[in-house]
Amino acid sequence: MNTVINMHSVCKIISENIPYEKKDISGKIKNYFFPKKKNKYLVKNCSIKLSAGRSLAIIGSNGAGKSTLMKIISGIMQPSNGTIKILDYVPYERNKSFQKKLGVVFGHKSSLIWDLPAKYSFDLHKTIYGIDDISYERRLKHLTSILSMEKCLERRVKNMSLGERVKSDLIMNLLHSPELILLDEPTIGVDMESKMMIREFINYEKEKNNRTFILTSHDPTDIENCCDEINILAKGEIVLAEETSNLKKRYQQKVKIILKNKELNQELIKENILAWSSQAEFYLINDCLNVITNKEDEINLINLFISMKITDFELKSMSFEEILAGQFQIFKNNESDNYESDGDN
Repeated sequence: MNTVINMHSVCKIISENIPYEKKDISGKIKNYFFPKKKNKYLVKNCSIKLSAGRSLAIIGSNGAGKSTLMKIISGIMQPSNGTIKILDYVPYERNKSFQKKLGVVFGHKSSLIWDLPAKYSFDLHKTIYGIDDISYERRLKHLTSILSMEKCLERRVKNMSLGERVKSDLIMNLLHSPELILLDEPTIGVDMESKMMIREFINYEKEKNNRTFILTSHDPTDIENCCDEINILAKGEIVLAEETSNLKKRYQQKVKIILKNKELNQELIKENILAWSSQAEFYLINDCLNVITNKEDEINLINLFISMKITDFELKSMSFEEILAGQFQIFKNNESDNYESDGDN
């Protein structure tokens, strides 16, 4: 398989003001005229390798560095350190041949001309990318048919629903047949039917046309149904990189136990649980201790809780959404500040 993305130890560092501890007028004057600065990592030591026809989800909590990483991949932003090749090009050099192989859709930012019918935006895109008439008409007919948008071509963009606008953006950015498509929150605010259609469309393009997708989304159903691989970002670092199927398979043999009494001695409970299940994982949601453990330890832990007179708990299998939420919480508990230390170069 051809390698579409080859990124190694990529970092993006910015200089950020560090306010003085004193909040009086002297501190404010010093902060204005003699600001103290420290380097901060937006992304740190990120390495990604992705083959053609595959799809990758880049996920994480707000501020984790997802959008920064997407900007680096698309060439909008130049990394501070590391090496990156996208489709054998250095993206930030913005080679025209590279840009013709790239499609970018931001769910919250439309590229369509607001006051004109969508067809005018498509025609403009055709001219910009130099698409010949025959290829353009064939591709437009194909894309509008798959996304059920034939009747929307002559409708003004401002009169479209959100789902129709998102699908129109998808059509426009795929007209030039890009090899790599970046989708930043493509289903945000979109109705259920349109979400399903967009997911089916992504899978169709992967399987039939060998297109490669990178997707950011807070919707676990997007990730579960469309993405072959998952990268979880925390404080700019990739803390988990795994095949979606492997992650699901790993947690099929696990159960989640929620201890609902917030007054319990959680450290003592953790210590006792680890005596029975050394692989148990812990995180807090709404101050309630959540335990992820192997199914084979389930009976032992229930007996342990009974012996400790703990009766207010819930035992359940894990959905894909809960798997991802659990991973977020586990890595969030281990997060540290992403400022450059004095020893870093």
